[in-house]
Order: sequence, then structure tokens, then C-alpha cells
Amino acid sequence: MRAFLLLIALLFVGTASAQKQSIYADFGGTSGFGLSYDRRFAKNSPWGFRAGLGYGFLTVDGAVTDRAVLFPVSAYRLLGNGKHNLELGAGLTLGVGWEDNDRVCNYYYKCDFPAESYFLAFLHTTVGYRLHTRSGFTLRAGINPLLVLSENNYTTLNAMPYLSVGYTF
Repeated sequence: MRAFLLLIALLFVGTASAQKQSIYADFGGTSGFGLSYDRRFAKNSPWGFRAGLGYGFLTVDGAVTDRAVLFPVSAYRLLGNGKHNLELGAGLTLGVGWEDNDRVCNYYYKCDFPAESYFLAFLHTTVGYRLHTRSGFTLRAGINPLLVLSENNYTTLNAMPYLSVGYTF
């Protein structure tokens, strides 16, 4: 309980001063491989949001079995001063996935079932490091704990590392 209260208190202390907008390439995390737009609610506000578009895939035994187009949206709070910040956030990722039968099936196995598309959603949090330099370079690195929601009430908890590189303006 003490740790939870400390985390809540940290959200409301400290300020982050940086530019108002960023655009960056995402690798891993909630986007798979994607692009994100990031904006602060006010120029020197530590509060902001990001929205992105990504492409992800699922591998089983080294073979790509599913692919997905992902749309992550989140709000965050930066803690720290200057160019080095702790980023804490939460959001929702929606997407459309589809089975990749061409990858699963090979010369020796005939697929008699059609590929199906499906809707996917997961709740995610962000815990990471964010660097903003005076020249505009932006680096984000951290982990996205996420709760995958499914149609059959089966949920899974995962943690996805991420790295983002971009430009702040």
C-alpha cells in the first residue's frame, strides 16, 4: 500500500520542461514497428498524450503465424527536470489481426482452413526513460506491461520492452 501511495504522489511532483510535440519511430512495445505523434497539453506541462500506428506480428516456434495493424493511444506524465525524465503512462491499444496461413502452411502440409481476421485490444501502462536534447533528438526506452483482452474472456498479462527514436519540435 505504501508503494502505491508513493507512486501516486510521484505523479504530482516534479516538472518536466521540454518542447510541445514529438514524432518518433517505435520498435516493440504497444506499436510493434510504428510511428507515433506525441503532444504535451501545454508547452512546459509534464502531462501529455501520444497516438500511433503500428504493425505487429506473433511468432510460434520461429514462424510468423499472425500479423496485426495496431492503434495505440495513451496519456503520460514526465517526472524530472531538463532532458532526462521518467515517463509513466497508461492507455489502450486497438487493432485488427489476421492469420498468416502462407507462413504456417508449407509444402508438406495443406491448409484446408481460411485465414480469419479478428479484433484485438489491450490495456497498457508505460514505465520508461525519456531523453530530450536541445537539438530536438528524442529517445524513449522502457517497458509496457499490458493486459491483452480477448473475445472469449481469456486475458493475458505480458510485458513488452520498447525503444523509440525521434524528433521534438
